Amino acid sequence: MVEKKLGCAYVTAGKLVDQFMELALLKEITGQQRNRRYRYELYLALFESPSTGDE
Repeated sequence: MVEKKLGCAYVTAGKLVDQFMELALLKEITGQQRNRRYRYELYLALFESPSTGDE
C-alpha cells in the first residue's frame, strides 16, 4: 500500500516503513512476513482515554 500511495519502488517503501519503525512511529501488529499491517501509535494514542489508575 505504501508503494502504491507514494508511487515509489517496493524497496524504497520498505525502507521507509523500516525507518518509521525505528523511530517508533509505526508498530507492526500482524507478526507475518507478508501482508503486514502497522499501527501509527502516536496518532492512535490521541484518542485513548487517559488511565486514572482507579480501575
